[in-house]
Amino acid sequence: MANLGYILKESVMSASKTMTDKEFRDLVTGLFNYSAYGEIPQFDSALANAIFEMEKPAIDYNLKKWQERSTLYDRNNNDW
Repeated sequence: MANLGYILKESVMSASKTMTDKEFRDLVTGLFNYSAYGEIPQFDSALANAIFEMEKPAIDYNLKKWQERSTLYDRNNNDW
């Protein structure tokens, strides 16, 4: 099961200020789709690619932690 979510951080908002609306929308969609479905985004913008590469390790870390907690919950059938 995927972790269906992504929290947009202030650092992403700050770094993306010079993007067009379409570039920003593509970035946010790409970050969400990577977090939720594991889909590696393809961006036209070098800035979007850079932001994604900066965010990817945090998304991967959070997904791993979420999966560990989910597995622990399933194993113990308890509240987290």
